[in-house]
Amino acid sequence: MTNTGICFSRHARRQMKWRKVSMESVEEVIRNPGRETQSVKGRFNIWGRSDDIVLKVTIIKEVDRIVVVTVIRRR
Repeated sequence: MTNTGICFSRHARRQMKWRKVSMESVEEVIRNPGRETQSVKGRFNIWGRSDDIVLKVTIIKEVDRIVVVTVIRRR
C-alpha cells in the first residue's frame, strides 16, 4: 500500500476529532496492520496499535486510494 492515497470521510474526521486520534496514527495502522477482517458492504476493518492506543479503522479499498470510513479507539 505504499503508493496508495488515503482519504478520510467527513464521518471519520469527526470521529477522530472526538476520540483524539491523529491522522498519522490512522495512517500508521493502515500501513502496518496487526490484523485485517472483512466487514459489511465490501469494507475492511484494520486493527492495529499506534502511540500506545489500539485502533479499529474501517476502510473501503478503491483502485487508486483507500477511503477511511470510521475510526474507533479501543482499550
